[in-house]
Amino acid sequence: MAHDRFGALAAKAKALYGNRLKPADYETLVRINTVQAAVDYLTTHTAYAEVLQAWQPGMVRRGLFENQIRTAVWLRMSRLLHLTARAGDPVFFLFIHRLDISRCLQSLGLLNGGAAEVTLPDAAELPVARIRQVTGLEDLQAAYAKVPFIREALTSPPRTTEGRFDLLACENRLMTAYDRQIARARGMPPLLRRLFDAQADAANLMTAYRLKKNHDLPPGNILPLLTTQTGRLTKTLWQRILETPPDALPALMRTTVYARFFQSQDLAADARRMVVELARHTYYQTMESRCVFCSYHVLLQNEADNLIRIVEGLRYGWNAEAIRETLLLI
Repeated sequence: MAHDRFGALAAKAKALYGNRLKPADYETLVRINTVQAAVDYLTTHTAYAEVLQAWQPGMVRRGLFENQIRTAVWLRMSRLLHLTARAGDPVFFLFIHRLDISRCLQSLGLLNGGAAEVTLPDAAELPVARIRQVTGLEDLQAAYAKVPFIREALTSPPRTTEGRFDLLACENRLMTAYDRQIARARGMPPLLRRLFDAQADAANLMTAYRLKKNHDLPPGNILPLLTTQTGRLTKTLWQRILETPPDALPALMRTTVYARFFQSQDLAADARRMVVELARHTYYQTMESRCVFCSYHVLLQNEADNLIRIVEGLRYGWNAEAIRETLLLI
C-alpha cells in the first residue's frame, strides 16, 4: 500500500460501495407490483436517483431502463478514473478506453433493438474519450482504426442470420481484447490477473454455449469469435468445450479449475457467480488500487444486472420468489 500511487482511488471506491443496494432494498423491489413503482423506489431511496429522477410516469421501457442503469455504472467508474487520468498507469489508461467502448456498445444495443434515438452518457465525463457520437459500428471502427488490438476485434464483426451485427459476440470480442491487454500490463497483481482470466473464460464460455445452443454452429465457426484463450482453461480444454453438446457443458466444467463454481445445470448463472465471487474476494482481500477498482466495477455490473432482472420479472408478472431466484446476491 505504501508504494501504491492511487491509494485515494481505492479509498474512494471502498466508500462508494457503501451506497450499494442492501438486502432490504432487494426484498422491497421484488415485492413491488409495477416497473414504475420500482423506478420510484430507486429514485427515492438509492444512489440511482441521478439517472432516474428526470423520468416521468409512463416513460419506463425495459431497454431505456437498462440504458439508464448501465449509465449509472458508467458514470461512477468514469468519475473514479479522473483520479488517475494523468498518472500513466497502463491499467487505468486502458480502462478509460474500455469504458468509452462499452458506452458506445450500450447505445448500439438499443439501436440494434430498434430504438429510434439514444441518449449517450456525456463523453466529457471521461478523461479521454475518442467518440462523441455513435450511429453505427462504423463509428467505432473509424475512431479506433489505429489501435491494433481493437481494430482486430472489430474486423469482420460477427453477424446474425438477418445480416445485422451480433452485438453480444462483438461485445465479447472487444471487452475480452481489452481485458487481455490490461492483464498483460507490467506489475499486474496476481489477484487481479486471476479475476481477468475468469472474466475472459466466462465470456468465451457463454459465447460458445449460446452459439452452439441457439444457432448450432460447428466448432470451427465459433473459434474465431473467442477473442482470447489465455485464461486458466487450456487450448485442449477449449477444444473439448467446443465439441461438447451444450447441455453437457456444466458437467465438463466440473472437471476444470473452476469446478467449485459449476454445481448446477444453469451454466450462465454459474459462470456469472464465478466472476462475481472472485471479484468480491479480490475487493475485500486487498487495498491495492487496481484490484479494488476493477473488482468494484464487476460488483457494480452485478448490481445493475440484478436490477434489470427485477424489472424484467415485474414486466412479466412474476411473483417475488421467481424474481428472487434470478438474482445473484453476494
